[in-house]
Amino acid sequence: MYLSQDKYLAKNITKFNIFSSINAVQLLRVFILIPEKLRFMYSYRQAILGQSLVV
Repeated sequence: MYLSQDKYLAKNITKFNIFSSINAVQLLRVFILIPEKLRFMYSYRQAILGQSLVV
């Protein structure tokens, strides 16, 4: 009885660990990508503003 419960728990824990590690990787990727996108948008806006100021 207890053994089967432990096996079930172990399976769930490993599933959860795999799932959480995948989530962590995705979160890291998002955190890396967001500043890049923001920087791109900011530089793009600056370029447009610069052009309009020049014109």
